Amino acid sequence: MGLGMLVSRFMVGRQIDRGRVAELSVISLSILTVSFGALALAPLEWIYYASAILIGFGFGIFIPTFQTMKLNMADRGHRGAVNSTFFTAFDIGVGTGMFLGGKIYAYLNLNWAFGTGALLNLLAIVYFYRISLDHYRKNKLGVDSD
Repeated sequence: MGLGMLVSRFMVGRQIDRGRVAELSVISLSILTVSFGALALAPLEWIYYASAILIGFGFGIFIPTFQTMKLNMADRGHRGAVNSTFFTAFDIGVGTGMFLGGKIYAYLNLNWAFGTGALLNLLAIVYFYRISLDHYRKNKLGVDSD
């Protein structure tokens, strides 16, 4: 996973600077959806390792892209609060996901836990297109073009 995050960070910065945050957001969520889905449907050893790299790649794109979107909607005086809120929400989401994934695993199995992760990422793509992207475009302060 760390390898995927490292590699993606080298590529994503220039794309964010070019204003491709909307595309990168969907790409990251799509990579995460496919990776968790692969783990759910085909739990083979090589898929496990490939998915770990892809999950790292997806999160390596997701974190700076969504953080940039949030920062683009805040004035300079509130950027510290935006960063703090973003990472607090991210940590709460990861912690909640770990807890719920463990509960799903305990009652069903690991395939269901990963499948739920894939489904939630798919729902995140729909939510992003239907609600978040329009809100972002209406409220960004002109830092980037999109």
